[in-house]
Amino acid sequence: MIGAGTFTLALGIAHLGIPRLVGYRVALAATRTDLRTLRLIGLTYRLRPDDLVGVTWVMSNAASYVLITIGLLDLAWAAGWRGLPIGLGATWIAGWWMVRAASQFALGRRTVDVFLAAWFAGLAIAHLALAFGAG
Repeated sequence: MIGAGTFTLALGIAHLGIPRLVGYRVALAATRTDLRTLRLIGLTYRLRPDDLVGVTWVMSNAASYVLITIGLLDLAWAAGWRGLPIGLGATWIAGWWMVRAASQFALGRRTVDVFLAAWFAGLAIAHLALAFGAG
């Protein structure tokens, strides 16, 4: 769990800058400007490219929050802390990693996508092993 916790904590910190690192603003500026208009219960919201950049930041920050929390939890468990039951927490974390693994294929099916999906699935399996006492 020390390795998983360290990796996850570093990934969470790195995710804080992902939208800037991959250049979403530049990519979206090169796209069409006639984006969808969302309609919900009588409200309309015309999307602009800046809205999509904002959504990217929101989602990246949300992922960072979860990743940093998971990393800190893994490190705390490895150090012997039991304030959150490992079975419950590790099972939830395994589910989160499986969602992340499956979601990788939304980016494509290149070799790197398959590798990353397998890596994240491995983290899910490691957390299931921890949850059920094999870790």
